Amino acid sequence: MTLVTLIILSAVIACGTVVLALHWPMLAVCLFLGITLTNTPAILVHEHGLPSIGTLLVPTLTALLAVRTLLRREKPVTALRLLPLMGLFFVVIALRIPWVTNTEAAISVASELAKNLVIFLVLVGFLTTPERLRMTARTMSVTIGGVAALSVYQYATGRFDINFWGYANAAYLHIQGETHGWRLTGPLPDANFFAQLLLTTLPIPIALMISDQRWAMRALAAICAVVILVSIVLTNSRGALLGLVVVAFATLLLSHRRTFILPGFLVGMALVALVGPIATFERAFAGIETARLLLGDEDITGDPAVIQRVSVMRAALRMFADNPFLGVGPGQFATHYEVYALRYALDMTAPPAAHSLYLEIAAEQGLVGLILFMGFVLTALTLAARTLRHGHQDHAAPDTYLLRAIMLSVIGYLATSIFLHDAYPRFFWAFMALFIATLAVTAAASDKRTPLSRSSDMPEHSQERAVSPAIRQPHTLQSAAAAALRKSMVLILLGAIAFGGLATYQTLQTPVQYSTDSKLLYRFGREYFPITPTEVRRNWGENITVSLDNALATELQLLSSHKVAEMTLDKLENPSLALEQTAPEAEMTDAERVTAFSKLLDIRRVQGTTMLGVRLTYPDPKMADQLLQTFLESYMQRRDMLFHVDASAYFSSQQESLKAKDEAVQAELNRLRVERSAVESQADVTEWTLTPRLDHIPVDMAQITRQLLWLDGLIDQQEKRSEVFRTRLIALEAERQDWEMSRAYTQLVGPTVEIADRTPAARVSTSTRSIAQILSAAIAGAILIWGVFAAHLWLRGAREEILFRRARAEANRKPDA
Repeated sequence: MTLVTLIILSAVIACGTVVLALHWPMLAVCLFLGITLTNTPAILVHEHGLPSIGTLLVPTLTALLAVRTLLRREKPVTALRLLPLMGLFFVVIALRIPWVTNTEAAISVASELAKNLVIFLVLVGFLTTPERLRMTARTMSVTIGGVAALSVYQYATGRFDINFWGYANAAYLHIQGETHGWRLTGPLPDANFFAQLLLTTLPIPIALMISDQRWAMRALAAICAVVILVSIVLTNSRGALLGLVVVAFATLLLSHRRTFILPGFLVGMALVALVGPIATFERAFAGIETARLLLGDEDITGDPAVIQRVSVMRAALRMFADNPFLGVGPGQFATHYEVYALRYALDMTAPPAAHSLYLEIAAEQGLVGLILFMGFVLTALTLAARTLRHGHQDHAAPDTYLLRAIMLSVIGYLATSIFLHDAYPRFFWAFMALFIATLAVTAAASDKRTPLSRSSDMPEHSQERAVSPAIRQPHTLQSAAAAALRKSMVLILLGAIAFGGLATYQTLQTPVQYSTDSKLLYRFGREYFPITPTEVRRNWGENITVSLDNALATELQLLSSHKVAEMTLDKLENPSLALEQTAPEAEMTDAERVTAFSKLLDIRRVQGTTMLGVRLTYPDPKMADQLLQTFLESYMQRRDMLFHVDASAYFSSQQESLKAKDEAVQAELNRLRVERSAVESQADVTEWTLTPRLDHIPVDMAQITRQLLWLDGLIDQQEKRSEVFRTRLIALEAERQDWEMSRAYTQLVGPTVEIADRTPAARVSTSTRSIAQILSAAIAGAILIWGVFAAHLWLRGAREEILFRRARAEANRKPDA
């Protein structure tokens, strides 16, 4: 096949695909959902080495919706109404980029959020009819059900070496205690996120099994629901089991047929109990300690997964406590985790992810992001609940079943997100798009099924009299926002100029900053892992009670200590410093000056090394170098005071004590030996002759023998004590010589800490950040003025709407009277 033929064939296929998509757009939507939910773009890249198709899907689908809207074949009214809210989501993230530490990570998060918001709006724009919603639900059920079936077949046959082109994977991991086993991961690299995807999808095939008009689709949906449920258990995910319980409880609350659903849940629980391994449930019960450890102060022990999870969650709580309103910034948890892990002695080997969606949002976006996210989700759930109550007289309608199922899917996602971070945000936005679209379609259908009110039968002349000319003000939030944008364009522009001007003035008033940096290299040894006298010499890495990370955490705490900063200012004789303060420097106490000076320092660990970096930022470059040099000198001095204590006095006192004890033992030995000689002299050798002498005094030989044995025992005991003391003296002398050699090496050859790199003070470039801050302030000012004006119009319109309804009610009562 020639190149020209290949190009022509590719063009024909592309044109045919475009024509099909323009006439049947749901084919493109369903194909997009299937590719997205099965993680096909990542599988093509990592499993088969092919280029990613994910970058082409979003703009293609967006262009398709735009063309069909221009051709008046689509009416994305709901998507257009949600556009300001989605813009607010993006603005909250984008405005934080100029102030974060790692701008690349923040930009990556913002760009990914922009793609997901576009996907959300496009899906909501396409899913505008009940038929399209049912087609989407069938696609999602069959897609996830097929992936789950591959995983179940893989587990049942034990052929974990076959991954079905990357769509059915498994990992041999720790389960509980000493138990290890296979955990299904499906098309994703982690079993927990695969379980979350399965649980989120599970209510949809169950709804189709009950409400679909085709018996074949009902049977297929039932099969998909069973294999999805079995796959959830085989993932051994504790969060998924918790989500199952939450979804089951929510189903009972939302259902009008509890007597029919309750037996189904009992059958499902029996199926889970029969299929699930015992270790799965033991692992679930063991996971209860996560909450206890997270809220308590006790040491983290036990399950390694729990240890890592609690470590990152504690770090997220610390970040939120330190930055409660705006957080540390989008995508900044991984950047800050190492510092918090060192500071609070957490697990350094844990993956730097919050492992909780809510803690991740709280740590990175603060209360602003948390309120925005939870407000959006809870508002959608509240509107769905009201819609279901409003249409309770026709609760058997298919769209009502689907709305209830998607509502349960969102609840399941929120429940599992308690212990899972936002690693795959596209899944969440896809399900939320289906939820919002189903809510809009169901609400419209419910309104059509609701009988007309009496006020709609009012005579035309009565309505004309009741309508006030002032009722032209907007009474919905969307119309108020649009009206505010039209009517207050000049005010919005002036607000942007005013806030941008304030930011510009603040930038110009900020003095030029200079930054100097030093890196400290550590060789941890005897000062952290001491060897007591007479103890056998060992390598510092053996039998230690603290880890290398804890040693670095100790050094970081010492560098950040109040005492080192106080010693620095004392050495400089309390100079006049350009400190950030609320009161004049003359009125500050010594403690306040030390605290203000500490804020000039940025102490961190150099990634992957036993080095700590110390950076100081100050308006004067010479003073910056002097401050940092004096600070490091004070730190070294303080460290020597704590670690490098002169032990010669200790060794001398111990040796003198042992010598005095040995001399006392020798004196006692001499006394016992003299006493023994005297006892021996009492025994006369003639006593043993056959002819006793007449003048001989009788001698008790038995008594003398007992005295000799007793004295021999005392002499032997004292000789052993003397031997012990002399052995200790020899060992202590060897230990003293070893300490002297170690001290000489530390002081003269290789100190345990030294400055490995020193960067002189250099000007900090702030032009890019200043421009970004000015633009951010201008955008924030425009949004603030627009929001205030829109709120004013909305409140005014709501008040006039109330007056209009009262007038119409009075007009209805007058003909009756």
